[in-house]
Amino acid sequence: HDIDKARDNALIMVQGLANDHENDMEATSKFLMTLARLPALQSRDAAACNKLFRELIQDNNQYATILAADRDGKMYANSLPFGNINIKQRKYFQDALETKTLSAGEYTIGQVSGRAVLPFAYPVMDAGGQVTGVVAVTLDLEKYGRSFMNISQFPKGSTLNLLDRNYTRLYRYPDNEKYTGKV
Repeated sequence: HDIDKARDNALIMVQGLANDHENDMEATSKFLMTLARLPALQSRDAAACNKLFRELIQDNNQYATILAADRDGKMYANSLPFGNINIKQRKYFQDALETKTLSAGEYTIGQVSGRAVLPFAYPVMDAGGQVTGVVAVTLDLEKYGRSFMNISQFPKGSTLNLLDRNYTRLYRYPDNEKYTGKV
């Protein structure tokens, strides 16, 4: 009976976490879709985008960065100071260009933030529906994982692992630093 109760409680907790994750991904999608439609991104106004992204990151601290890149992958705006960075080889960038929809990337260490992140990108399109670039956010995996800990009380001895599509560990409770980024 105790084992059944523990299993049922664990299932309820995991379902709650899955629902929260789904809601977070929907919010990220809407956030990027909204940004992609803004005049500053449509016109690739780097100064306006940098200012906007720096302001937005303050209220959206689950993200390590907010960035924009042209169709060739050259980053022209970021919420953090950046140099000459090209994201053309990144899967999330390529997928957003190809699918013309939200793209989830893979575990990586952010080129600008230096943090363990999971990137998401959305295409920026002109009035004719042609992709002119992407707008992206990088989800700060440490902050994201800790948010799960804030809403859930795990039984003693429990572990929680969040994996990407390649089974790379995005977050682990406990001992996150020891296991993050490992398959």
